[in-house]
Amino acid sequence: MQILRMTVVLAIAGATPLAGQGRDSKVGAASGRYATAVQLGENSCGAVAVASMPTVITHRLGDTTITLAHGPLTHHAVLKPNGTFLTRPIRVGAAPGEVSTVQVAGRFTARGFLASVSVDVTGPRKCSYIVEWTGTREGS
Repeated sequence: MQILRMTVVLAIAGATPLAGQGRDSKVGAASGRYATAVQLGENSCGAVAVASMPTVITHRLGDTTITLAHGPLTHHAVLKPNGTFLTRPIRVGAAPGEVSTVQVAGRFTARGFLASVSVDVTGPRKCSYIVEWTGTREGS
């Protein structure tokens, strides 16, 4: 059984649902720690283990990009004014000879974010799976 842990950096350009939640004049509205529940969705890869873990988002006031850290990967994206985001795909080594391409699409809500993480595996085997994330902002 293979475990793929991800760190994701996302971008936000006007996260209206989280407006006013910044903690100082340099911290953007999306910054914070989010308890993130994960669930495996569509899967053509066989046994794939996923695990819930915190997601830490860094966002500077006025910036249209955020960094989302969830496990060992980092993703970068642009946040649209409606609170949606799409990361640039990143490629990571998985099993020997395999490469996984990971991309996150989501949106911010009043309490956190919802996202779908798509993973496409190439190499000796070709398959894909989707992991659904539900992030709930921790603290105030």
